[in-house]
Amino acid sequence: GKLHYFGVKISNLTGGHSGLMIHRNISSAIKIVAQCARSVLESGVDMRLVSLKGGDAQNSIPSQATAWFAVTKEADLEVAEDIIEHVVQVMQISEIKAFE
Repeated sequence: GKLHYFGVKISNLTGGHSGLMIHRNISSAIKIVAQCARSVLESGVDMRLVSLKGGDAQNSIPSQATAWFAVTKEADLEVAEDIIEHVVQVMQISEIKAFE
């Protein structure tokens, strides 16, 4: 069947060096994308990760990340968007964009 694609971009987080700033409880953009994906999958939406880009180095806390996902049902695009919006509100992240 036809796949329907959507993307999520998390940006403008603090980021930083993982060795120097790990104790500051700084949010990782990649972990936020992963939490969004997990929440969508737990809702029963059939979703696949297409691509994930984020971070500048192995020893940094990424301040931005972009992920593309595919769902099998067009109706699941809105379901996924609603779930991601909820996760972001709970985590108090202001810089997120969803796009198709």
